[in-house]
This record gives sequence, structure tokens and C-alpha cells, in this order.
Amino acid sequence: MRYHSTQKLSQPVIARSRTTAENIHITDRVGLLLSTGNIRGIVDPKLGERFDAGSAWKITEVAMACASRSSKNRPTMSLVVAEPAMTAVHSGMFPQASLSS
Repeated sequence: MRYHSTQKLSQPVIARSRTTAENIHITDRVGLLLSTGNIRGIVDPKLGERFDAGSAWKITEVAMACASRSSKNRPTMSLVVAEPAMTAVHSGMFPQASLSS
């Protein structure tokens, strides 16, 4: 089994032992929804219409990149932290936030 490069995780980065439709891995499920353009199927339904679809796409894309099987395809932590935060501020997802904070 492959483990995260730090060797500190007790589980593989992506578990591939789940094979039934009920136990489909989250990255497979999200990937399918993304490929069909169904961002609402990914976002928590409790949000209803109170979210910016563009921001949800960007954050989901970053999350999927973080789950890449190949570590060389994963974004750096600085990108992971900066990109969604900037997306959220610019979209108005968090209106109380500012670029200076």
C-alpha cells in the first residue's frame, strides 16, 4: 500500500478497496458529478441556493487536485491555503472578510 510521503498517516491517501456502488470512493463520486457539471450534487444541500457556484467549482477542483494519486500532481500547501481563501473573498462568500486580513 502507498502512504503519504511523510509516512505519518495510518491509512493510504486514497483507499481503493471499495468496489460496490454504495461504497464508491468520494473522489470517484465527486469526479463523476464534476464531469456531468453537477456542482449542486457536491455542495451540502443545507446551503440551498446560498453559495457561489464558481467558488464551489474552484474549491472542489483544488480538493480533487489534493487527492491526486501522484504527489507531483498535488498542489503545494501554500496554494491550497491561498487559492480558496482568495476565491471566497472575491466571490463574496464571506462578506465580512477583506483582502487585508
